[in-house]
Amino acid sequence: MAHDAEGEARQADDITRHYRSLVAHPAVQSINYWGITDEGAWLGAPAGLVRKDGSPKPAYEALDALINGEWWLKPTPMRTTADGTLTVSGFHGEYSLTADGHTLPFTITPTPRTIPVTLAV
Repeated sequence: MAHDAEGEARQADDITRHYRSLVAHPAVQSINYWGITDEGAWLGAPAGLVRKDGSPKPAYEALDALINGEWWLKPTPMRTTADGTLTVSGFHGEYSLTADGHTLPFTITPTPRTIPVTLAV
């Protein structure tokens, strides 16, 4: 990987495609990025998300935009159907449902399923 703008642009494209591929695969449970900075990188390879001087590289900006932008799930107001049913879809993980000041945690798993929830308000 080159230490120039072209190499950094390629790194940003590669990391974005790589993370999209990993998140889309049902067997992936977590992602660990080793070597956040170019400082002290193995074999001097500029594989970090930030340069030796601590400034963010395009790969850092791309990953931040992906995770904290495109994939970030903001609080979403929703309404139940007439029979009180609410359909929720999202990334696998922990969520919470809040209604009239009452909060109930729930988990979205890799396997689609129906979770009966009673929230008395």
